Amino acid sequence: MDVRKNDFLANHFVIFVRLTVYTLIGYDKFKYN
Repeated sequence: MDVRKNDFLANHFVIFVRLTVYTLIGYDKFKYN
């Protein structure tokens, strides 16, 4: 297995999770304002 490929996928997964969390937080703030 290619370690660099695994790191690449892991980094994109982390970025996707962060964007999802930020979107949910931003939506909650927007909804309650």
